[in-house]
Amino acid sequence: NINRTNENGYILAMLTILSIFGTRPKAIKMAPVIKELEKYSHKIRSLVCITAQHRQMLDQLPDLFNIIPNYDLDIMQENQTLSQLTARALAAIDTLLKEVKPDCILVQGDTITTMVASLAGFYRRIKIGHKEKMVSPILSMVSPRTPYVNYVGIWDRFRFFLTEDA
Repeated sequence: NINRTNENGYILAMLTILSIFGTRPKAIKMAPVIKELEKYSHKIRSLVCITAQHRQMLDQLPDLFNIIPNYDLDIMQENQTLSQLTARALAAIDTLLKEVKPDCILVQGDTITTMVASLAGFYRRIKIGHKEKMVSPILSMVSPRTPYVNYVGIWDRFRFFLTEDA
């Protein structure tokens, strides 16, 4: 249970959930979750943060899904290495988590954004929800992003797998 409750089980404060993603494919997969959270605005403060790993494609988010990010970390720089991208994303997300103090972070997939958001949340003792498809052991051996999913799996509190009905 991630709600803040008193001894009678009444919710004391709104739950703050921060959805974090950085690429268009992850935005597409997170959009239904964000739209569902919006239905519970009387109980849940749903916030959206993008890191903009895919800047041009994420700028379509408001038009495609009517989702306007609350935070845009704009972490991409020309010719940066993966190490630099990871360090910038971790620092920016950690600063945001310190400011927002969410009760839970929602991430999706196997990107650098997913990994560092989960790590920053773990460091700040924030619950992490990870939406991910089942990874085939055979495919995971050849994917360069497999370590990202594996790390998130260590830190997450809630794991949501896609089903045929989802």
